[in-house]
Amino acid sequence: MLGSFLWADDTRGALQVFLPQQFLAVENPGGVIRQEGLEEGIWITADPIPGCIVCNIGEMWEIWSNGLYKSTLHRVIHRGPDYRVSIPFFFEPNFDAKVAPLEAARRIQEDLSRTTEGYNTSQQIRKIYEPKIYGDFLLTKVSNNFAGGGKYN
Repeated sequence: MLGSFLWADDTRGALQVFLPQQFLAVENPGGVIRQEGLEEGIWITADPIPGCIVCNIGEMWEIWSNGLYKSTLHRVIHRGPDYRVSIPFFFEPNFDAKVAPLEAARRIQEDLSRTTEGYNTSQQIRKIYEPKIYGDFLLTKVSNNFAGGGKYN
């Protein structure tokens, strides 16, 4: 998926976003849930902000941007007594589309490495992501959901 837009009602504490270990220096309010499994990190709440929508970056956007933008691992855990209402809009490439890093993303990474003083260029210029045929990626992802072979079981 390229990504999704989500409008949600004012229910607090239901939508959570995974914050990987390398970002844990970010100040985090109470109530975090530590992740156990393949990747260390914490789940933080993404409470609705009035008049705003949530934009989730998908795996294909991560490939397009050559890792400048990371896909958003998220989940909903609603324990309230009332219904939670949300309206998602998903956007995806064609099934047979080849998704590859955009040259513009690579140029941005190269420009950042030249203009940022003291920045380690080996960290800034990342490997180029491998192109994917979207349909093949989608079928693998969906089959892993049912086979229990996903990254974040």
